[in-house]
Amino acid sequence: MSFDPEKLVREQEEARRSQSWILTKLHEFNAAHNRLKHHVHTAWRYPLPPWGRAVMGFVYFSIPVVVGYTVSSWVVSQSEATVEERFANIDKNSVQGLGDKVVVKDESGER
Repeated sequence: MSFDPEKLVREQEEARRSQSWILTKLHEFNAAHNRLKHHVHTAWRYPLPPWGRAVMGFVYFSIPVVVGYTVSSWVVSQSEATVEERFANIDKNSVQGLGDKVVVKDESGER
């Protein structure tokens, strides 16, 4: 009987995963994801013409750009709503800009 270090490492990893429910679930998810990737990249493989590669490149590029723009627009609107709530009772004439400082005068004094 020969010593197999890879088998020993596999057994140690399985023992460690069996102790933790989260590690077991992560391992199962990773295995299922790898099976899905293999199926998608082998069973659905179809060579695209040059115009198809260009269209897919545009789609793969534009999705993160559109999602990023949408998320940043939403964050800006949330930020503006918060500012309006905080400074709703302050008259615009009482805000004075001094270089990179802003002095806000309200009924309780300067802030």
